[in-house]
Amino acid sequence: MHLNSKLACPECGSTQVRESKWQSRAEKQSHPDTHPYRCVSCSHRFIARGRNETISMRLLAITGSLVFLGLIGVALLFSIGPGRDEQEARVEPDAYARLNAETFVAAEAGDAEAQFRVGRKLLLDAALDGKKGAEALAWLTRAAESGHTGAMIKLAQVFRSGIGAVQNYALAAHWVERAAHAEDPEGMLELGRFCRDGVGFERNPVHAYVWMNRAAAKHNLDAVREREMVTRNLSAEDLKLAQRLSLEPMSKLAAHEKGISSARMD
Repeated sequence: MHLNSKLACPECGSTQVRESKWQSRAEKQSHPDTHPYRCVSCSHRFIARGRNETISMRLLAITGSLVFLGLIGVALLFSIGPGRDEQEARVEPDAYARLNAETFVAAEAGDAEAQFRVGRKLLLDAALDGKKGAEALAWLTRAAESGHTGAMIKLAQVFRSGIGAVQNYALAAHWVERAAHAEDPEGMLELGRFCRDGVGFERNPVHAYVWMNRAAAKHNLDAVREREMVTRNLSAEDLKLAQRLSLEPMSKLAAHEKGISSARMD
């Protein structure tokens, strides 16, 4: 396991971060010059620039600044003296701020993806401003209730860790179960971890294997590795049962799981 101490987990702030694997070719192509990472402390998976990419970007920025300053110097040398009409430089609005404004408008209009992005951004800012924590949860909840599985997973992680909200295993179990039953690979993997660790549910390695197995079938590479670790704790009969349940329709699997929860919502 290769640790990258130069990065910090955006979820819990831990610097115990290891490199993860791309879940699919499409994910890799949609995130150029970045790499997936997994927090060792809270298991949160995120995509960020690695150390080399960050250094390269900084060098590029410095080089660009020096070139810009050089052009300004040349312009001053050849500028016309007093009497030339002075014009104010027109600065384009900051693209990032404009994007945030557009995202917020879309979120207010009910766009679940925009609501998720606003909630996630506010959650990161909550470390500096505690008031943003409640606002972040409100946006994430709106997105999750609209069916956004990424928001469901983020809520489950927040309520499980107790970082950004009061720890609540019942709410964590509620949201991670909804994401998994919506057939989101990351949600399936998270539910497998909950069952493995006994968080919000009774500890159940069979069901942990089932959900990790389903996530692996959807090309979640982290699920492949964690599934193998769970397999070591299963008897031959338990493994047969787990593999049989992995093939069951979602409705039958839900019926089989009924009664295993140790902390549920009313």
